[in-house]
Amino acid sequence: MKDYLDGVCYSVVTDIMKPKHVWMLKQEFREVKYENFRNNFAWMKKSIKEHRSRAVVDEAGFRHDMELYDLAKDTAGFWDGSEAQQLLAIDILRGRHMRI
Repeated sequence: MKDYLDGVCYSVVTDIMKPKHVWMLKQEFREVKYENFRNNFAWMKKSIKEHRSRAVVDEAGFRHDMELYDLAKDTAGFWDGSEAQQLLAIDILRGRHMRI
């Protein structure tokens, strides 16, 4: 997978390459039966494609949410950077959170 993603394999491995050609690129690939390599290579490409598609959706959702909401530390009266947060940190340092 690393070789596929990095494009290492002595030349760039692309989605249009036949599994047999990729299998022949490295000796360590040829140590695996070709049928197993072919099946695993196809599964790996499918899995990477799905993960990349999901990453695009996740990034779009993240960017959408960041446009809607400011970070709390940038807004007065919210938790991050507030006096209450600082006092809680002091209480934790003093061990007060461990009391019953």
